[in-house]
Amino acid sequence: MSSLSERYVHAVVRRLPAEERAHVGQQLRSTIEERVRARTGPDPGEVERDVLVELGDPERLAATYAGRELHLIGPAVYPLWRRVLLLLLSFVPAVVALITMLATVIDGERNPFVIVGEGLGTALMTAVQVTFWVTLGFAIAERNEQARPGLAGMERGFAWNPDRLPSEAERDIPRSESIGGLVFASVAGMLVAFGPNPTIPVGDERVPLFTETAYAGRWMLVVLTLAWAAVEVLKLYRGYWSWPAAWFNLAQNAALVALVAWWVYADGLVSERLLQAVPAGDPQLWRTVLVVVVAVIATWDSAESVWKARAHEQTVAGG
Repeated sequence: MSSLSERYVHAVVRRLPAEERAHVGQQLRSTIEERVRARTGPDPGEVERDVLVELGDPERLAATYAGRELHLIGPAVYPLWRRVLLLLLSFVPAVVALITMLATVIDGERNPFVIVGEGLGTALMTAVQVTFWVTLGFAIAERNEQARPGLAGMERGFAWNPDRLPSEAERDIPRSESIGGLVFASVAGMLVAFGPNPTIPVGDERVPLFTETAYAGRWMLVVLTLAWAAVEVLKLYRGYWSWPAAWFNLAQNAALVALVAWWVYADGLVSERLLQAVPAGDPQLWRTVLVVVVAVIATWDSAESVWKARAHEQTVAGG
């Protein structure tokens, strides 16, 4: 099979459960080869392309193989809704966050935690708003006879064709995801390394968020953000979760949990005055809650990376 057909097969099976990918991949390759052989034409490449166009959007074909409907909006317009939503989410929240941070700086704010916090909060709210209004618009348009011609026009503009296939069949992780993670890790590292110890208003005073010991030892957290950035570089280079990246990610998460637990129970992470100010709060209870939350997030992230590395291995073995 040519590279174009392999990219199409990969675009379909990557949306299926790991245990089904090998079987569906072999079946789909056979289908494509049979349809190509059954046709004649001066250009074999054009014949192959026509076959892929007839098979249609890989997302819809994957849903057919999996026996599920794409019914968040409606099976007919779900792929179009998803493409429009992802397009808007790829730049609108970032642009709004940048404008918000710039306005915060112009207003005289110099604390980097406040500036970035304002930007991230605005980006999150913008993403929620974009998702809500796009979804509502599609739901209304799908049920409105007069709006359906407009949907049909959008469908033609966003229609799937083989040119939309990923350039590399083995890439499971979009470059934008890895680049975004790398940028986020870099910003987090710089904030930890160079940012001041933020203060929280408690009554008539402002109390430092972190203890002096934790703030002085923040370089250990900077090392972990560098490890996080290294994982993102591995993902960007490979295009998928490899076993080295998954195990490195697991080790980084284990080190993070150990560091937070040590800070919390040995030297203190959050200032005692702040913990005591929590309504009906036992400082020891809040310490435990903090460690448990970090441990749960780290465990989930590690398990997901290991599962994705195993799924990729099974896909390659079945291909």
